[in-house]
Amino acid sequence: MNRRDLLKLGGACTLLGISQGCGSNATLPKTAVTQVDATSPWNKLLFGYQGWFGTPRDTSELNEWQHWSFNKPISASSITFDIWPDVGEFKIDDLSATGLKLANGNEAYLFSSFKKQMVDTHFRWMQSYGIDGVFLQEFVLNLVPGSKQRQFRDVVTENVMQAASSTGRVVAIMYDVTGANPTQLISLIRSHIQANSHLIFSNDRYLHYNSKPLIGIWGLGFVDRNIPVGVANATLDYLESEGIAVMGGVPTFWRQAVIDSQTGPEWSAFYKRYSLLSPWTVGRYSNSLELSRYVENTLSKDISYANSFGSEIVPVVFPGLSNHNVLRVENPNSPPPPINSIPRLNGNFWWNQMSKYSDLPAKSIYGAMFDEVDEGTAMFKIQNNERNLPVGLDLLSNAVSGDTVPNDWYLTLAGKATALYKSGSPITLNFLNALLKTESLVN
Repeated sequence: MNRRDLLKLGGACTLLGISQGCGSNATLPKTAVTQVDATSPWNKLLFGYQGWFGTPRDTSELNEWQHWSFNKPISASSITFDIWPDVGEFKIDDLSATGLKLANGNEAYLFSSFKKQMVDTHFRWMQSYGIDGVFLQEFVLNLVPGSKQRQFRDVVTENVMQAASSTGRVVAIMYDVTGANPTQLISLIRSHIQANSHLIFSNDRYLHYNSKPLIGIWGLGFVDRNIPVGVANATLDYLESEGIAVMGGVPTFWRQAVIDSQTGPEWSAFYKRYSLLSPWTVGRYSNSLELSRYVENTLSKDISYANSFGSEIVPVVFPGLSNHNVLRVENPNSPPPPINSIPRLNGNFWWNQMSKYSDLPAKSIYGAMFDEVDEGTAMFKIQNNERNLPVGLDLLSNAVSGDTVPNDWYLTLAGKATALYKSGSPITLNFLNALLKTESLVN
């Protein structure tokens, strides 16, 4: 099961082109290999990519704010996201005006994932910072053929695959069953796979496992997803019949079949069918002590158990959590969680998870998420100064709670952790501290 032999920190720094001991010159070049290996998920940190943000006049049939606002137009009471993205690298003509004003009186702008240039830029960031690729999230309820949502998703999917090809990144599709009608689940997945067979089965940027295209299914077995185990098994039957390997995004306590997992021997048997299992842990721990307990009491045992029936665990790493606005809007009769409910701590929270998981060791890691500002897990470029946020809204920047990191800090961390991870080197707190000293921090 050992993925690699751990190297001493000094050796790791030398290997990565860093001065001995990861001192004041602890930097890595912001470059990546030309083509990321698509034949295997191993030795990779792969992020979820939502690509679900829409705006008026983005030329989609939806033509509305998507995942930015509820009960449009955008206002302090309607926003459904907590982190404001940094859109400084995009042309104004490619963005959408929100009607919100910055502190200096200028208009605030947001982007649409429907536009190819936005996705292209995100993938160029991945290439530049050394990020391997993504699991493209496809919510099954949005895949009804002929619907406006399906048109939006098909364009985003095409944009993502083209961007992966031009940047050498890898992509796999992950179907999320949240909100899906169980009676339509298989037919909608089948329709989508058939329509995108040229991308899945013959694209050299599509991720494979054991010579089979890899697809993720997220949500089967969760107590609040209400998908019967018979439908779950039939879904895997279909995918396996198409020669597809499947990674399950499963409940945290899938092995014990308690708390967030459906119970019963039939579900325990179902989980064993997955080639890979990725227990969802966003929000399950909020500090280093809780993380250590999770790794020791749950995750390490998950890995041993999965290995006993020929599967592997892909743990989830997330930078922090803030879902104040989306839950405020979705549940107006309940008090929402506070903004910044799990602080990022200048990246310490994320880095500590990577350190724990690489020490297990885990053969692959799933990052939540590249672009999700809704729940505050976004790793792409975000505003690093509160004066660049629209006034009058509850929003976060990288400057919140004393954080003093650049707008691209979490891309930097992802790239540097990926390089260490691939090399077999330990992901240490000393390395992170050296980066914090040498990066251009915000005053």
